[in-house]
Amino acid sequence: MSIEPVPVYDVSEHEWEEWRPGTMSRMWASEVLGTKEVRTGEQIHQPGVGAPKHWHPYEEHLLFVEGRVEVYWEGQTVEAEAPCVAVFPPKTIHGFTNIGNGPLHLFAAVGSPIHKTYYIDQPDVVTKEYEVASGGVRHDTAIDQDQSENQ
Repeated sequence: MSIEPVPVYDVSEHEWEEWRPGTMSRMWASEVLGTKEVRTGEQIHQPGVGAPKHWHPYEEHLLFVEGRVEVYWEGQTVEAEAPCVAVFPPKTIHGFTNIGNGPLHLFAAVGSPIHKTYYIDQPDVVTKEYEVASGGVRHDTAIDQDQSENQ
């Protein structure tokens, strides 16, 4: 019986990119590496910075390992100190802000190899994220309103 080697990837060489002003991001495993179900990565947010209200068609886990965070979820806000984890079910509106004086460092896992984000303040577009290695980082695409519920 032959045992296949476990795929292990060195992510130390993965590039950091500016996700938005005050936020650095890098992906570890995603469609670029051939993942089929999950995408993982990390982000570092400066004080006062985070992610605006949005939703995804899949579950998202955010493991905050350093800093202080205010998490928004479906009309509620919670303040927490790292280490802590936020788990967002599919299609729930959520977001977060670094409310500390230093960096907010998090690791993320989402239930899709391509990260699709539907921002509340941009209801007519979906942002799809790809790594630099695939030739581009973010692409805004018009939403087909008939298909958006099934995304």
